[in-house]
Order: sequence, then structure tokens, then C-alpha cells
Amino acid sequence: MCFLWQTVVGSLVNSDAIRQLETHLTELDIVMLPMQNVWVSEVGHMDSLAQAKKILQGIVES
Repeated sequence: MCFLWQTVVGSLVNSDAIRQLETHLTELDIVMLPMQNVWVSEVGHMDSLAQAKKILQGIVES
């Protein structure tokens, strides 16, 4: 059995930027749902089995 996980890379967005975004979306008649103040810059898939094999191989070789 192989499990696939997603890894997410992001950074915090300050509350002023969130308010600005909310203002712009309101002007466009778009409802903004509550959201966390994180700006996601990258999403990747991780194969946990391959990652575990890589870690174990590193332990065996050391």
C-alpha cells in the first residue's frame, strides 16, 4: 500500500494585505470566504514509501 501526501510551501500574509484583498473582492461583488493568512507558493506530492526507502538507505549507508 502506498500513501501519497501533499507538501505545501507558503508564507504568512499580513492582515493589511488580507483587508486589501477583501476590499477589492467586495468591489467586484465577489464574496470572500474566511481564510487563513497564508500565501501558498508551491504544492507538491510526496510518495511516503519512496521517502521512507530513501531515509532507510541513508541510515544503512552511514
